[in-house]
Amino acid sequence: YDELGKELIPYRQLTLYRNIKGQPYRLTFRESLIESDGIFFAVSVSLAVLLGLMVIALWFVNYFQARRLWAGFYENIHHLRYYDVAMLGQVPKIDSDIDEFREMNTAIIKMTDKIRNDYLLLKEFTENASHEMQTPLAIIRSNLDLLMQSELQENQHTLISRISQATQRMTSTHRALLLLSKIENKQFKESTTVDLRTVITSQLEELSEFISAKRLRVNLTNKSEKGLLTMNPKLADILVNNLLTNAIKHNIQDGNIDIHLTTKMLKISNSGPVLRADPQKLFQRFVKDNPSGDSTGLGMAIIKVICDVNQIGTTYEYDQEKHMLTLQFPNAPKKNQNP
Repeated sequence: YDELGKELIPYRQLTLYRNIKGQPYRLTFRESLIESDGIFFAVSVSLAVLLGLMVIALWFVNYFQARRLWAGFYENIHHLRYYDVAMLGQVPKIDSDIDEFREMNTAIIKMTDKIRNDYLLLKEFTENASHEMQTPLAIIRSNLDLLMQSELQENQHTLISRISQATQRMTSTHRALLLLSKIENKQFKESTTVDLRTVITSQLEELSEFISAKRLRVNLTNKSEKGLLTMNPKLADILVNNLLTNAIKHNIQDGNIDIHLTTKMLKISNSGPVLRADPQKLFQRFVKDNPSGDSTGLGMAIIKVICDVNQIGTTYEYDQEKHMLTLQFPNAPKKNQNP
């Protein structure tokens, strides 16, 4: 017991027995262990702190040294990450002391230059093909119209009608493929805040004759809520038009079309029979529910491409004899956002 500290403390004791001047004595030596434990603790803490500081210092040195050594690599990665072939820019050369990174930059420049040249050639081919095909198709359609107005035998009239239908299908396919090419090449660069509810209302008015022909009942929910989305207004019209046209075309007589629009999603469901095509391939090009139909098989592909360009998620479901197509919007734009 330590009288000064008022506590029990551990100690080490050595006891000896000796005869001193003929008298037996017991000699006891006691040494407190507190000081040795304190020294051990202090030394341990000091070494731990020193080791920790050394680890932190080495980490910082290694980090900044690695950043300096790998600067050329990260610069190349930065150029690749933000490279946009549609902007027609060239990857700049880097100034690095490491030969491997300079060689990597040279290879990236050659690769991006080839990609840009291929892109320009493809774009030029698409534009030329579009321009060159429009004129002969228009001539064919006009001449077929003239032939159909003349006196023909029944079998001749039937053949010309088939040719006219094939020409019309070719024209529709040509327009759809050209549109897909323009969207994928990001030629619709202008973006503004679009109110999808206004677009839907306008498209429903334009398609009212087709809706009335099938006696369809259209239900537009949440009429007071706007669906604001930042995208190209022309693409918004095409997207909504394809969605509604698809819901009308693949509907049944006296069927229903339900449109549910919120700030986060657009869900269009329509009555109709089960798809004969594979739902997993619904958004692929030239996939049609009825192979013998007059559809180009590109409507859903156009919807998918427009949604991908604008980071909009797409899902398809069929439940209770209803086809349901849902578009999940990205973050809604602010209402005071300028076009």
